[in-house]
Amino acid sequence: MYNLAIEARTAAWQQRQDRVNCSATSAMLTAWKKTEELSYLAEVSSVPLQQTLRHVQEAFTNFWAKQASCPTFKSRKQSRNCAEYTSSAFRLRDGRLTLAKISEKSLPADGKLRARRVNLGPAPD
Repeated sequence: MYNLAIEARTAAWQQRQDRVNCSATSAMLTAWKKTEELSYLAEVSSVPLQQTLRHVQEAFTNFWAKQASCPTFKSRKQSRNCAEYTSSAFRLRDGRLTLAKISEKSLPADGKLRARRVNLGPAPD
């Protein structure tokens, strides 16, 4: 998804000098899901896909602000397999983790859960 979004945004700039924003790539994602070649994208939760588009947006924002180099493709060999879910797309209840659109699958033995932001609510009295 990351590489697909970078490719689409780079092509838009090279062909039309058009800076594609996150909502435009989100619309592209909807169209990509309807193609035969990328129909598998509809089988997974849209939350990690949208998070990926936000990461691409942040990378291009930093690039255009001259705070980073131009975003590059990620290598399958060097990238780790991961997915980022927002709080609305998972549930942790009684020690069991349920992810959106994933039914009764266990994490790999070497899998890790990492929370970026955790809000535990107000401190007890």
